Amino acid sequence: MFLHTTPKADRALRSGVQTLALRERSLLLLAERRAPATRLRRLFHGMGEQIVSDLLRDGYLAPAAAIRTPDHAAAAAAEPSAEPIDE
Repeated sequence: MFLHTTPKADRALRSGVQTLALRERSLLLLAERRAPATRLRRLFHGMGEQIVSDLLRDGYLAPAAAIRTPDHAAAAAAEPSAEPIDE
């Protein structure tokens, strides 16, 4: 099974404000690149299971069965972007 990012995740990844921890952001980036859910759940010495569950619960990830529509990209593009932060 694959998971995909939602418009909420797209906004969180693109914004200059880091509302998510590094591990959460990493999982979202991997999900964008079509990493299988089983792989995501095994990350971070087993902590990936909890992080994936939290991201699903909070609306940052959705099952691939929830089809991404063109509205997904439009919603993400409509959000104003913040200045990137220096890391």
